[in-house]
Amino acid sequence: MHVMNDDTIVAISTALGEGAIAVIRVSGKRSLEVADQVFRGKVKPSKVAANTAHFGKIVTNENEPVDQVILTVLKGPKSYTGEDTVEISCHGGIQTTRAILDVVLQTGTRQAEPGEFTKRAFLNGKLDLSQAEAVADMISAKTKKSQKAYLAQLNGSLANEVRRIRNSLLDMCSRIELQLDFPDEGLEISSSAELLSSVEEARRSIVNFVDSYGSSKIVRDGFSICIAGPPNVGKSSLFNALIRSDRAIVSEVPGTTRDFIEESIQIEGILFRLFDTAGIRSSSDPVEAMGISRSAGIAAESDAICLVCEEGYLGETEVPVVSTQRLFVHNKIDLTGMSPRRELINGNEHVFLSAKTEVGIGLLKSAFLDVAVSAIGEHSESIPVTSSRHFSIFMDALAAINSGISSLKNHAPMEFVSMDIRAAANKLGEITGEVTTEEVLNNIFSKFCIGK
Repeated sequence: MHVMNDDTIVAISTALGEGAIAVIRVSGKRSLEVADQVFRGKVKPSKVAANTAHFGKIVTNENEPVDQVILTVLKGPKSYTGEDTVEISCHGGIQTTRAILDVVLQTGTRQAEPGEFTKRAFLNGKLDLSQAEAVADMISAKTKKSQKAYLAQLNGSLANEVRRIRNSLLDMCSRIELQLDFPDEGLEISSSAELLSSVEEARRSIVNFVDSYGSSKIVRDGFSICIAGPPNVGKSSLFNALIRSDRAIVSEVPGTTRDFIEESIQIEGILFRLFDTAGIRSSSDPVEAMGISRSAGIAAESDAICLVCEEGYLGETEVPVVSTQRLFVHNKIDLTGMSPRRELINGNEHVFLSAKTEVGIGLLKSAFLDVAVSAIGEHSESIPVTSSRHFSIFMDALAAINSGISSLKNHAPMEFVSMDIRAAANKLGEITGEVTTEEVLNNIFSKFCIGK
């Protein structure tokens, strides 16, 4: 993406399709001039006060009306992009919005590229880079918890903490370099012990961010649960009961499920990704054997495995060898007269239920929730790292910090200590955009939707 700030850009900012309204956004130094050309109301848009809305109509070059609209005028720098901006709220519908877009494009504006409005907001100092990334994440948020995490990032919580750590590191570098620049003055702004304490404090803060990434992945992508077990124990019936849909085929014939099926549900704001898998058994059928192999792979990669049996307890030999959390489900209690219940046995959660009658399904959902909340753990109230890019940066910064600490403890020349600390500070600057490249920016904003 190559942003030319002299360009005036336009895009449809709402999803295409039928709806009550749609919004076309125009941003750039010619925005008000463009609005004067296409809008007919009581007053020309270029003459109105900032942050005001006006009723009128959009017209073609031939003065033919296209639609009745509300035109909102936002003058820079007090706008989303920091530039003069107009937003046209029209009647929803593909034909209407595209017609208005065509009228605006005929004035010499350019179709905005993906994420270009937000990139301009970043370049004009309205958002830092982490906040800009949160905009895209807010749009794709799947649950209340992920939306809350992205909103905190959009409000600057991550950036503020990163800047605090980075400023601390830069202050250390300044003190070290001052001592190095004036060796004959005998200056010792900070002792090695004081410096080591400060660097270790910064390290602890970075480690907290690194540790939060695993739990934030659950908030962002969902907690994955593999429903596994022998054939004909009711795995597919349980899957259907959990998602409240006949998504999986249920049959008394063993081996009906030959591949995995994935669906998602929400429980108290947490997204759960459920996988119905092939029954685990020895099979000479190559297709079924392939499905069983895939089931084992999904079990190994899931956050938890839900093992289903009809009665009694599954033996360890029947359980796929995985390191994930296990829950045991004892299905078909409607045939045994047992009551639905949750029970902790040998450190594992056991739930007794009937997938057919759905008695006890609520208990299983509660067990799912408890396991997920436990996985989110102590970082649930901290500032989470939700981005793989941020996680990679924190890991690089941590490596530089560790090198600096090692140099300090081994009494290495202070030049090397300063280089390591400054390298960590520069890496952290990539999160907020204080240190970045055009290539990085293009990669980030190209993933945005057009119009944002």
